[in-house]
Parts: sequence; C-alpha cells; structure tokens
Amino acid sequence: MALGLLSMSSCSINLFPGAIVDCTHPVFSGITHLEMCDSAPTTNVLAALQSMPGLTHVAFNASMVRFSMHLTMVVEFLSVRTSVRVVVLLSVNRLEPPASVPKEVMREPRIVWMTCAHYIKDWHQGTLTGEDYWVRAESFVSKRKSGEIEDPLLCWIEGDASEFLP
Repeated sequence: MALGLLSMSSCSINLFPGAIVDCTHPVFSGITHLEMCDSAPTTNVLAALQSMPGLTHVAFNASMVRFSMHLTMVVEFLSVRTSVRVVVLLSVNRLEPPASVPKEVMREPRIVWMTCAHYIKDWHQGTLTGEDYWVRAESFVSKRKSGEIEDPLLCWIEGDASEFLP
C-alpha cells in the first residue's frame, strides 16, 4: 500500500537525542512536509534536509531565523533543491520580514513569511478540508511566480487566516 502525503513536525533536527540521525535512511525518503520548530536553518540542518529526497515543503519558526546569514543559506539551499516548493517562516505573532533581510532573499518566490497564531485550529482544519497554512503558502508562492503579486519584494502573507477558524 502506497502512502500519500507524509508530514513530520520536529522540535529539533535531533529527533533522537544523543543519536546521529541519518536522513538518507529510507524512513525519511517519503516525508514531503517538515516543520522545524526549534531549529534555525543552519548549514547542518540544511545539509540534513538535502538528503531527504521527497521533501517539498519546509517550515521554520520565524523567531529562530535571527541572522541574514540563515536566510542566505536558505536561498542557496533552494537553488540546489529545486523540488522544494515552499519554505515557510512561521510566526504566532504578526510578522513582516525585518529591514535587514537581503533583497535576494525577499525576491526568492518560494520563501514566505506568515502568521499562524492558532496552529492547532489550522492543523485541524487542514485534516478536515485540506486547507491549512501549507496550502495558503503554496498559493502565495504560485501568485508570486505568475506575477499576480507584482511587487517582487512582497514575501509575507498579510493577516492570519487561522484566527477565523471555528
């Protein structure tokens, strides 16, 4: 039996404390969506993500992305991993990219800043309808790529759709 979408939420790249995790292991090959709750996009983290062949969506906690260097590494990662469709920088508070973000990062259409203050509601809605922050981010990326969003530096989704969920 083949499985469809596989999502994994991780509070660290160290899923198994004290152990060295081999992300090339077949158990990781089918993961398409990965949330990195408390890991910044460092060289080590991005190298691990490189070895996950099915990965198409990655989310980082925006508060963990403290340095422009992290963002520049994400752009480099995306230049190699063209199969990754979206990198979400997720926040529970209203967020816009800081002024210090390099323009090449803001121009990368697959990087999206967004707010999701009601994560559990959003997750639940996603299980019921298929509409969650991943879908909203992917739609935003499509609009950026098609030119429907004209400003090439607009890389954040206004508002928080999760606040309107039942």
